[in-house]
Amino acid sequence: MVALAQDWSAVGHGRASDLGVFFDIAPWLFVAALIALLALELFTWRRYRAVEVLSVAEQERVRATIASIEDRTDGEIVPLVVERSDPHTHTWLLGAFAFAAAANLSLLKFLPQQGFFPLALAELALLLAGLGFAHLCTDYRRWFLTRRRADAAAAEQALVELARLTQGKQEPPALVLLFVSLFEHRVIVLASEPVAGALGAEHWSAVVEAVLGGVRRGKLADGLVAGLNECAADMQRAFPAGPSRENHFADRAITRRE
Repeated sequence: MVALAQDWSAVGHGRASDLGVFFDIAPWLFVAALIALLALELFTWRRYRAVEVLSVAEQERVRATIASIEDRTDGEIVPLVVERSDPHTHTWLLGAFAFAAAANLSLLKFLPQQGFFPLALAELALLLAGLGFAHLCTDYRRWFLTRRRADAAAAEQALVELARLTQGKQEPPALVLLFVSLFEHRVIVLASEPVAGALGAEHWSAVVEAVLGGVRRGKLADGLVAGLNECAADMQRAFPAGPSRENHFADRAITRRE
C-alpha cells in the first residue's frame, strides 16, 4: 500500500504556477513598454508639430527655392504643412481604453480586490492615465488610426485648403498645392483648374515621392525642397514667366496646427 501511495503525484498546479510567474513579471513589462513609448516620443515629437517642424533656416531655404522657381514661371507653388487633418478623437478614446485594459491585466494583483467603489476609482484613474498617455504619445495614438481614415481625412483637408487659396480670385491662379499632414503621414499634391488642364495627374506622383523621401528621413525641409524642384520643370514648360508676373501668394511654407 505504501508503494502504491508513492506512485501518486500532485497534478494541475503547473498552469497556476505559470500564471503566477506571468503576473509577477507583467508589471515590469508594462512599465518597460511605457518607458519605451515615452522615449520614442522624445525623439519624434517635433515631427508632429507643424509650427516647430521647420527651423528659421529651413523656412528660408524653402522660401528661396520657391522664389527661384517662380522667377521662371507664371505658376505658383504653395507648400502647406498641418499637424493633423482631423482631431481623430477616436484615437484618444481607443488609446485610453487599450492602456486601461493593458494596465488591468498587468497590474491585477495591485488592484483593489474588495469593494465596488475602490475598484471603480482605480479603473477611473487608469482610464484618465490612458487619456493622458495618449495625449502625450502621438506615435502611440497613431496605432489606432486606420490607413483608410488617414487617407480620407487628409484628402478632404487638402481639397478644403485648395479652395481657400483660390477663393475670391477673379481668375483661378495657376497653382500647385503641396499638402503635408503630419499626424496622418500623408502628402497630397493638388492643382488648380489651369494647371490640371495643362498637366495630367501623372505628373504629381514623382512630386509626392520626393516629399515623402524627406519626411521618412525626418527631414521635412529636404522633402519640400525636393518636391518643389520636381514641380519646377513642368510648371516652367506649361506656364513660362511673362513680362508682368503677379505673385498671388507669399513665397513661404505655410505651417499651422490644423
